[in-house]
Amino acid sequence: MEREARAARLPGPEAGRAVVVGGSLAGLMTGLALSRSGIEVTLLERVGSFPRSGASLGGVDERLLTRLTDGACPPPGSVPLRSVTSGIQPWDLLHQRLRAAAEADERITVHHRTRVIRVGQDADAAWAITEDGRTYRGEVVIGADGHRSTVRAAVAPGKPDAAFAGYLIWLGVADESVLAPGHHCPRDFNILHGGEDVLLGYPLASRRGSIRPGSRRMGWAWYDASRNDLLRQKGSVRGTVVQHSLRAADIPKATFRELTAAAADLWPAPWRDAMRVRWVGIGGLMASALGAVSGA
Repeated sequence: MEREARAARLPGPEAGRAVVVGGSLAGLMTGLALSRSGIEVTLLERVGSFPRSGASLGGVDERLLTRLTDGACPPPGSVPLRSVTSGIQPWDLLHQRLRAAAEADERITVHHRTRVIRVGQDADAAWAITEDGRTYRGEVVIGADGHRSTVRAAVAPGKPDAAFAGYLIWLGVADESVLAPGHHCPRDFNILHGGEDVLLGYPLASRRGSIRPGSRRMGWAWYDASRNDLLRQKGSVRGTVVQHSLRAADIPKATFRELTAAAADLWPAPWRDAMRVRWVGIGGLMASALGAVSGA
């Protein structure tokens, strides 16, 4: 609390100070990289926590994460990064480790539930103003604030919005144990085509980090261009502009039944079997960009 109060009342920029808007993976990694370069970082995140989903990221192992976090100790109760194939890791586990490293870093001050409403710059500094009236200053303000980026709107006012890509992605994750006896999740990353749809399927370690057959999990991302009307009905897309992801609670039960039936026709076992059990909906693949404003 003392560090937060000190950062909030700074009268002006200090040498080697940056403000990062957005505390998802890009924002956390940016903050950690800046800190390792000796720069003081104020990181502003709009929400307090992120919902768990079936999203995953490839090419990440414990060695790489140790480099990204500069050897920071994992938070109590965390599980080691173990992957079945290609370093594929659950998004929420990576976020947990990066967030813990940022919060433990002496050069990084993290503010959660802090919504930035405006950014700007002059010859001496760049700044971010939050909805509670605070101003955070630095030599640079870096935007990692997603598809509704306040920083992008300032950097590129002619293109402030994320354009809808024309399809949504259904994310899901299920325990391997739900499969019929004798069936197991594949050991490799799968790319499957079903008409105009595409399925990315990937094996994951268990929540406790086990990769023993029978204890693993199955994750998938189903690219679907046939249900865009649902995004518009729920306000996720207006015109060609992405507003927000499709929340699982907003998805009609009939849609889940339709997806389960479609999976039986489009996808082979074990993916179609896993899709009878668990769905997490997220809508809209969004064009995003990393923007920055700086005192110059």
